Amino acid sequence: MINVQRNHTIDSLKLLCATLVVFIHCEYPYKVNVLPVTEVAVPLFFALSGYFIFGAKRKWERIGRIAKIFAWSAALYLLKTEMVQLLTIHRPWMPTWKNITDLILFNDVTFSIHLWYLPAYIYVLVIVFLIDMYNVWRWAFWSILPLLLTGVFVKYNIADVCPEDTQYFRNAYFNGLPYFLLGACVKITPPPPPLHFGGKCLKKSGLQLLLALVIAGLFLARYYLTGKDLGMLALKEINLMLLTYGIALLAVLTIQTKDNIISTLGRNYSLYIYIFHILIMQVCEVVAMRLPESIENIYMYFNPLVVVLLSIEFTYLLGKLRIIKV
Repeated sequence: MINVQRNHTIDSLKLLCATLVVFIHCEYPYKVNVLPVTEVAVPLFFALSGYFIFGAKRKWERIGRIAKIFAWSAALYLLKTEMVQLLTIHRPWMPTWKNITDLILFNDVTFSIHLWYLPAYIYVLVIVFLIDMYNVWRWAFWSILPLLLTGVFVKYNIADVCPEDTQYFRNAYFNGLPYFLLGACVKITPPPPPLHFGGKCLKKSGLQLLLALVIAGLFLARYYLTGKDLGMLALKEINLMLLTYGIALLAVLTIQTKDNIISTLGRNYSLYIYIFHILIMQVCEVVAMRLPESIENIYMYFNPLVVVLLSIEFTYLLGKLRIIKV
């Protein structure tokens, strides 16, 4: 399904992913009810990157761009951490050797955990460059499920020993690369053959509806995959893999050739929403605590959406000031 013309549905989906990431990190009264849905956000981010980048040139230039973004975003959050440390305990934060090795080996950014996505993305792009250089795509595609299940195995075995060390299974190797490759699979998936129902050919809209129903069923199943044993964790990861593939495939089938405000925001702002939303969220939390309790309770229902909108506004302002390139 390689299309020359850009499909803006995928750009719109990137904005949805960024919004779901905000819903993961923010606090709001109904959080427990939407978490099973939000877990698809980061895998889908990697998959959409795989869809766009597979077959494209200038991979090294893309690596350099992401490395620059990671450098200044890490510097920003490190500065914030140092300021908080100095104001609260009157001494600077100093990384340990474990912090440094976890960053180098497992993409863990101790002072702002959400930034793990950026070094993981860099690692994935480097690995994909090597896969492309040696033309081992077939082996890479076969590695998707083993990599995901290895991550599940690691997660299961460290859950009781060191539950906070999520970097050992949430990294470029067991999350970023397999979902990136899954997005590349979507790009090379041949168009679906015509389906016949009741002697009549099912139109494209019917295929989209059928796929949407399957996706809805997979989302519903996530609410029942709640066990913490190894088998249940594996089923949950397979469910997430199928969900990611299905949503990306649906976006490819739902071709949107005209750009609009949603797709523009998704294309240009989604990564910056991901980067800045933690700062905006923390400011909103401080402001919300100063509100009367009744108003704060009402505000908390809209907290994630406010953070998304303010992150967009903040990104727009920085772009206008030419501090960042939007």
